[in-house]
Amino acid sequence: MQPPRLLILKRLLGPSCRALTTLAEIRAKLPSAASESYELQGYFVLTVSTIELMLTDTYLYFFRSFPEAFDFKDVQFSKDDILSANLSLDLIEQQVEKNAIKQAYASFPEQLSRFVRALGVADPPIDSELVERIVEVKETRNVLLHNNLRVNSLYVARAGRCRRQGASKEPLPFPQKYVIGACEDLQAFIQELQGRLTSKFASYTRIAALRRLWAYLFSSPVMLFDDFWVLDEAKDRVVAFKKGQYEEHLANSERIFLSVWRGHFNGWRDPDAHLLMYSLDD
Repeated sequence: MQPPRLLILKRLLGPSCRALTTLAEIRAKLPSAASESYELQGYFVLTVSTIELMLTDTYLYFFRSFPEAFDFKDVQFSKDDILSANLSLDLIEQQVEKNAIKQAYASFPEQLSRFVRALGVADPPIDSELVERIVEVKETRNVLLHNNLRVNSLYVARAGRCRRQGASKEPLPFPQKYVIGACEDLQAFIQELQGRLTSKFASYTRIAALRRLWAYLFSSPVMLFDDFWVLDEAKDRVVAFKKGQYEEHLANSERIFLSVWRGHFNGWRDPDAHLLMYSLDD
């Protein structure tokens, strides 16, 4: 039986929300950072790393609920991978994490293409001019870190149509205005992705995830989710539990699992609660 889909839109958007918060804080500080300064360079590097981390974290969270969306055609499992995995899902997560780390070193168009195809948000294509500007921004970051802002052959080959210098060994200008524009482009890009993810996964609420998990554990027709829980749909919360109509007739295993659910509901705020599965593993 396939494990339930436990993806929650709010958590899927978590990395992008954190990235936007970070970028907004950086954007507010940029007017006080002088052109060509080390301070400005530091903000710029952090800006680019923020979007890379966002893409990786979103990618990893998505595949925990949709492992079949991962492309396994070139995957190879080592002996250590197999021996260290308790479940087949552990093997999948290992490969997804390795792939996500590998993608972080790929070109931005390749990284973006895999991301939007995997999450099913590739259409319509993202504004090509915006993507091209981000491509150049990432290559400028690489030149800054690895070649002291002097153009090299990699920058010439990879920076694309928005390339700012064409001759190797020429210094790249690094004005404040450029970094502000880069930060705003990255903000616009993340907001575009957020809109697409929100539209596609709007039905993946916390209550919906709980319903799927309940259905996975309880197949009995007398254990309907709504017979045991009081919901606040607007706040996407379970606010109380109630006694089921046929609760006295449940099997022992059903009673045990039901008590675990109720224990989580009553004790999830209590760090000393001993019944919670959270204390055993992720």
